[in-house]
Amino acid sequence: METGMVTYRVYRHPYGDLKERLREALRDYYARHGQLPGSVVVHKSLVREAVEALAALGLRLPVEGVGGCLVPEVWLAMNDQ
Repeated sequence: METGMVTYRVYRHPYGDLKERLREALRDYYARHGQLPGSVVVHKSLVREAVEALAALGLRLPVEGVGGCLVPEVWLAMNDQ
């Protein structure tokens, strides 16, 4: 049954810049799931920085800004979970 709800794996790394936090979160996600996430959610003030950080890592993933996502958090959408 399709509920339309998205499940996220939430990473909270209080240290390092956003590029480092994204790299670590994506590394762990890929190790656990064998694929990249469907999208990335960051605090709404960090969307542009997240897009640039992903580009620097050679990745193009959809990025969404949400006020409920805390600044040190990165939410990665779980694919088909």
